Amino acid sequence: MKSVTVFSILAFSFSAFAAIPDTSVLDITAQRGSKVIQFKTPQNRNEICVLPQHSPLGNYSDKDLKAEKELCSYDFHGLTKSEDTKEMALCPKFYSSNPGVLIMDIPEGWDKKKFEATMCFKKGDLNKNQAKFKQTVTCSYTPSLLAYYHFSRYLDGAGRVPVAVLRTMLKERHSDIVTLGVAGTAQVGGAIHGGWRTLRARHLQPLSEAATFDSTGQFVYGALQDKLRNEAVYNEINGGGPYDGRYKKFVELNSYQMLTNPKGVLEILNSNQFAKVAQPISMLKDQTDMILMDTLLTQNDRMFNLHYKWAWTWIEKGEVKSKFAKGDMDKNNKFIFETEEDLEDKAKYEAKGAVLIKQMVLKDNDCGVRAGRYGNKMKMVKALDGIRHISGKTYTAFMKLAKAIRDPAMGSYLKNETLMNDADLKLIRTNVFEAETTLKAKCKSGELKLDLDLETYFSARPTSFTCDI
Repeated sequence: MKSVTVFSILAFSFSAFAAIPDTSVLDITAQRGSKVIQFKTPQNRNEICVLPQHSPLGNYSDKDLKAEKELCSYDFHGLTKSEDTKEMALCPKFYSSNPGVLIMDIPEGWDKKKFEATMCFKKGDLNKNQAKFKQTVTCSYTPSLLAYYHFSRYLDGAGRVPVAVLRTMLKERHSDIVTLGVAGTAQVGGAIHGGWRTLRARHLQPLSEAATFDSTGQFVYGALQDKLRNEAVYNEINGGGPYDGRYKKFVELNSYQMLTNPKGVLEILNSNQFAKVAQPISMLKDQTDMILMDTLLTQNDRMFNLHYKWAWTWIEKGEVKSKFAKGDMDKNNKFIFETEEDLEDKAKYEAKGAVLIKQMVLKDNDCGVRAGRYGNKMKMVKALDGIRHISGKTYTAFMKLAKAIRDPAMGSYLKNETLMNDADLKLIRTNVFEAETTLKAKCKSGELKLDLDLETYFSARPTSFTCDI
């Protein structure tokens, strides 16, 4: 596979993208992304995987580019023989009310059919999962999954959202997985089983289900999302209690209440030592990044779908550096490393003054963006209105996004890359403009401090941030 093309600001033009009608119908022959990878099917049709086009607004890493290419190398049929493709097994995802397909490595000595027939129903044996393929069903919405990846990069990596690409799957191949999903959740019942039954019903009328099937009715489409590992539920930030009250509980938590305190962040934390403030400042930044993104993208289902990974974090040459560590804390607050390599690196990182902290990862981003379907839960509890602190980097990146999204050509670009329709785009723009007005006014009045970047306190040349961008 050729490398992904990344356009410079001078070379990139949103005007290259024609306006897409407000139909949500996927035309698989339309031009989109930087490259479209095709995969042969037994019926001699072609599934596609789209390597996305990157706006210069986005801060995409080399790891992002590598992950995009890896996702677009997964062959669901094993008929596209190439050094750039890899045959994968498929299993239904049994543990969520939003049904999806797990993309699995095939162990040595196994073939795809034997693996799927034998292993898909065995608990604890799916450790070869490399990605998830999710469609529009229940509250899950393909444009939400794609938009979160790109908006995360527009906001300087906010939320560390996993890479996601647009992918199609032959209707017949997907139908086989749905049959397994319905059978495998029959005893569980409830919303999980109901989601799979909904997908099965949609297979009976694909041309009437434009949010799930392409314009020909031959392919299911959705987002193929990279698999996270070693993540855990971020209880310090999640709103607990009954489902309907979790957002109200969220703004009552101490972690959120700290964000409403008008004092400077170091004064709130009563310390200026890196080892003591790295975790709370990172948590506060992650929290405001989440609030902003979920407000912009009308997330309806965040609470208790919020996770973290442990990471070594240190300052090097005035920059914050971090590397995820594999392992977890035991009940005695001692970190148990999962790999020998991480254990061996411990002394190296501690010599740099590194500390282990939790870093937020937003991996469950299904239930957003869709106009007319979802309530904006963050708006309902006025979470963004209440904050008095935000990352200067995030604020600056957001204000640039607010300017760019006014361009009609960027609207066409977003619809092309994320499959938003006109109503979705209008909703997102409204959210962006409201947040822009709120944050800028609070910044200018002194109510909002741009003080949640560790570099502000521990860099030899700290960046200064301004309200007007």
